[in-house]
Amino acid sequence: MNKNEPFKLYLSKLFDNHKELEGLFNKIETFGNLYIVGGAVRDSYYSELKNYKIRDLDLIFSERIEEIEEILKNYNYKKNRFGGYKLILDNLSVDIWSHYDSWAAKNNFINPQKCTIENLVESSFLNIDSFIYAYNSKDSFQKPFFKPSISNIQFVKKEKKYIENNPNKDINIIRILYMKKKYSL
Repeated sequence: MNKNEPFKLYLSKLFDNHKELEGLFNKIETFGNLYIVGGAVRDSYYSELKNYKIRDLDLIFSERIEEIEEILKNYNYKKNRFGGYKLILDNLSVDIWSHYDSWAAKNNFINPQKCTIENLVESSFLNIDSFIYAYNSKDSFQKPFFKPSISNIQFVKKEKKYIENNPNKDINIIRILYMKKKYSL
């Protein structure tokens, strides 16, 4: 089975139970690329997907968020703390924000004018978050050090400036401890 198949199959089943979500994806993909990041993709490699219950879905849009604001206004939403939108679709929490609004792009740690899957991985703070699924192309990307059998958590970029300037250091410390326990790392 190809490395994308488990998540592709899971996404297909998710759409079967969340038609509103599928409709949103179909509308947005005509305006730019949509990337699924975070726990849903990571957990697809650590969990038995047939019993996996998604908690939320994190999305990155390749263009400026203004491109899709009219679409988002048709849903129950509020602004999230990252400058994006938090939507509730079929009882599923979905966060979507623009690549341009990430702290890594705003602080030039990645090219703010170039939204590629590789660039998005570079904007991840921790290696365990660096797995991304490109919805439009149905492709996954992972840094060479991210493997489903990962045994430790590392910073994606080890530059002192990158680590010190992260606005969510405290949250990431808590997440490291949580993931260490959850995945027996």
